[in-house]
Amino acid sequence: MEMLDGIRWEPQYEITGLVMLALFCFFYQMQNVLPSRRNRLFFKLMMTELLCIIVDIVASVISSNLEKYSIGVMYVLNMAYFLILTFVYSYIYEYCKCMGRERAARPIRKWLFFRIPYWVISVLIITAPITKGIFYIDAQTGYHRGVCYYPVLTGYLLFYMILSVVMLVIYRKYLSRRELASGVVLIVCTLIPSLTQIFIAPYVLLTNMGISLGLAVVYLAMQNPEYEVDQKTRVFNGSGFDRYIGEQMRMDKKVKCIAIGFANYTNIRSVYGEKKTDYILNRIGVHLKNSFSDTVPFYMHNGYFILFLKNMADVENIRQRLVNYFAHPHQVKGDEIHLQLRSVYIERDEKISNSTELQEVMLMTIKSAKLLDYAKLHVIEDEDIASYHKDKAIRHAMHEAIEKDYLEVYFQPIYDIVEKRFSTAEALVRINHPNLGLIMPDSFIQIAEEDGTILHLGMEVFRKVCEFIHNHNMEELGLKYIEVNLSPIQCMYKSLARELIEVAEHYQVDMHYINFEITETAMADHKTLGNLMNALIQKGATFALDDYGTGFSNLVNVMKLPFHVVKIDKSIVWGYFDGSDAMLKKLVDMFMDNQLEIVAEGAESQSMVDGLSNMKCRFIQGYYYSRPIPEAEFIDYIRTGNEIKNERNE
Repeated sequence: MEMLDGIRWEPQYEITGLVMLALFCFFYQMQNVLPSRRNRLFFKLMMTELLCIIVDIVASVISSNLEKYSIGVMYVLNMAYFLILTFVYSYIYEYCKCMGRERAARPIRKWLFFRIPYWVISVLIITAPITKGIFYIDAQTGYHRGVCYYPVLTGYLLFYMILSVVMLVIYRKYLSRRELASGVVLIVCTLIPSLTQIFIAPYVLLTNMGISLGLAVVYLAMQNPEYEVDQKTRVFNGSGFDRYIGEQMRMDKKVKCIAIGFANYTNIRSVYGEKKTDYILNRIGVHLKNSFSDTVPFYMHNGYFILFLKNMADVENIRQRLVNYFAHPHQVKGDEIHLQLRSVYIERDEKISNSTELQEVMLMTIKSAKLLDYAKLHVIEDEDIASYHKDKAIRHAMHEAIEKDYLEVYFQPIYDIVEKRFSTAEALVRINHPNLGLIMPDSFIQIAEEDGTILHLGMEVFRKVCEFIHNHNMEELGLKYIEVNLSPIQCMYKSLARELIEVAEHYQVDMHYINFEITETAMADHKTLGNLMNALIQKGATFALDDYGTGFSNLVNVMKLPFHVVKIDKSIVWGYFDGSDAMLKKLVDMFMDNQLEIVAEGAESQSMVDGLSNMKCRFIQGYYYSRPIPEAEFIDYIRTGNEIKNERNE
């Protein structure tokens, strides 16, 4: 921004940067922008750079017309330009630092030392009319660079650009490749054009064009507000939640959130379809954004929203407004769709260390069965947080168990009243964790099904069962087969049959020693399940319908598939013997009439065993005979038990 030997400045590049940056600022301001510190800093950086370009162009034009303008005006404009430009340089450093600080577990403290160069150069710029250090203006020859121009401005530029690089290096593990690349591009686009204008082409206004280009790249690569907006609901997404709430927690600000979900969301999506459900979610998102200005709304997934409450927000008022809104059905193309609201409230607790845990605690609690009243706002308390941490520990232990082989297979014998011996057994998995001890399947099977780990878990259990069969003579033990559970998630896996057969062949196990158990839930997709069963039956395996009576299957559904055995759930058995449910005998007769073998689960007393025997229920499983026991104990128990039974028979 100077005239040397009568040469005028060439602002065409800077004008291009002005137009480009002005458009980016306009569209940025028009969008729904997450109110995070990094986003605010980026917008301020763009606006400051926009002002810098305008002042530079105006100062260049005026400095080229000495006869029309006073020296005072030229000094003011040139001082304003240098002050803004040096501020932009330092702001780029602040932005690069902010990129990493918002995610770092232990961000670097703010050091005032890093601001000293800005104040020093600001003093030199403001005192330029006196010191003539950075620049001076002669009434006859116009603008000139001062003796401090090259060392001070170049040193200042390099200082903040090097600091920016240092910030990217320090925080690199918290940044994605795209974020790192964007930061590097911004630094390069600032550094090279600035040095070019300082040393090579002082009359060509390249500095701000380069900075504008760098900001444009950052905008397109990572600062587009749309990246943090859910396209379906038009509120902020889960990524935005992690950034914003994480920032609030790291700054030790008070975090208050309300999570909302719908008890009938899965049914609505199944009955009315994806398109109508997404339309409803969009209307909810728009309503939350427009009518709940005292909150920052986020959409997570599967119908769950989280509202971050701003400082002055009234929790009870927000609850009542939510209840009033969801009390009315949504009209969608002639359908009245009622949403069963569930909501929870949480204030930041020292037991919750980050935004991910906060989100998981809220969503886990909102799914719990105790949230029955749609108008009630459940306040998350210590027991909910403790339950979450227990769930998290079990989840970690489960993954660790698969990786480090902490899984153990227990066996529960099944008694055959016709042959009067233990003829089969069910394999049941346990986690024997070195720190948490023995973890029962009720604690981790649902978790495994939710995160997909059930595929690895189930295959590992089957591998251990095959290893057991390979290492022991089943005929000598008196066992016809081992029952192995397949979860509904496993049954939907198209390669399951092939992988099970491969494992059995690896251990040289004949598949007729395997009886797979499938619950009623897995029968939803008859075609997929039928293909799986037929592929395994061809290799000699058999199938049992497990826990009959807990689902919605009827006899017609059962007979459509090639089951060999039906296992009647213990709740039906218990209900019969305590007088609360008379269905058991009818079920036994019905399945026997259809040539299905029957296993009654849950036998716990001699009277129950006698009653089941009188019904001609051939196979009985329960604690009366044995709990699930480890492999070595199971072998001793089977050998001893069957020998005693054989001796009695003789």
